[in-house]
Amino acid sequence: TRGGTFWYHPHPDRRTAPQVYRGMAGFLLVEDGRDAALGLPTGERDVPILLQDRRLFDDHSFTYAPFPMDLMNGYLGDVALANGTPDAYLSVSASPWRLRFLNGSNARVFRVGFEDGRTFHVVGNDGGLVERPVAAAFLDLGPGERVESVADFSGDAVGHSVHLVSRTFAVPGGGFGPGMGPGMGMGGGLPQGSPMTLLRLDVDRGSEAPPFQPPYVLVPIERHDPARVRTRRSFVMQTWMPPVHGAFTINGLAFEPGRVDVRVPRGELELWEVVNASAHPHPFHVHAVQFQVASRTSGPVGPHETGWKDTVLVWPGERMELLMRFEGEAGLFILHCHNLEHEDAGMMLNMEVV
Repeated sequence: TRGGTFWYHPHPDRRTAPQVYRGMAGFLLVEDGRDAALGLPTGERDVPILLQDRRLFDDHSFTYAPFPMDLMNGYLGDVALANGTPDAYLSVSASPWRLRFLNGSNARVFRVGFEDGRTFHVVGNDGGLVERPVAAAFLDLGPGERVESVADFSGDAVGHSVHLVSRTFAVPGGGFGPGMGPGMGMGGGLPQGSPMTLLRLDVDRGSEAPPFQPPYVLVPIERHDPARVRTRRSFVMQTWMPPVHGAFTINGLAFEPGRVDVRVPRGELELWEVVNASAHPHPFHVHAVQFQVASRTSGPVGPHETGWKDTVLVWPGERMELLMRFEGEAGLFILHCHNLEHEDAGMMLNMEVV
């Protein structure tokens, strides 16, 4: 078993969004004993950070009360939380720190980076360590995605603080912002792509470890060979007005518990084309497999999209190619959009591995 940053949350049909929003989600960290030998920060300097957004009500409760447009956009908040805490801060030493990020939001996409533009190294993602550390200034992290980074504060003076933020971005294709839709009622929360402060890191003590020297290789990863693909499949995600159950589909189908939509043989390499034919970002998540990202039409594969993935962020109008081989247990599993409002409204299919 590979070590990695995994997570849990409930999955009841049409009730996942309110349960996750009210707090039923958390980390599952798997260790395989390789971290220290690879020079990665461990112990106190290895910190899981669950990123979420919430709407701030007068009683500070996690009230889940979506308007119709919230069902279209996904339930977006106006306050960012780190490990359940608003205005969160973390005391760090002037040393390398391993920061494991999990986007546990219902619908919010975070463009994660540091306010001062410093780079960090991506060392892992959904399926564990990547093959080689990659420097990045920011990452787009959709709901359900995880990334392991090493941020080095060796050059920061004691007493200095730096903010982790979600940078401003525009959703390709525009999408629908909170507010009035034709006859739909008011939405809420900050629009997708709004800047948010996620976490303040306070350098309050000197060095506890030497500066980070990225190893050339973390773990060997065997790349899937597209020439060996046996089956090609296409999955098209669409959304329709009004936002009711059945208006959120994959290949024209809304989820029905008793129907098997896809049958996948174990052990055969497949290429899945995932198409976002809607105006909203869709994090595409597949159970029972870790796959490899072959391409995306919006640009190059991101530094956190190398190695093994189980969730990818597909922008409006985008096509992605994913290489996957199911090698685990046979049985009935699901694939779905990880915007939880979209999932609950039908953007999910049953998949049988045979």
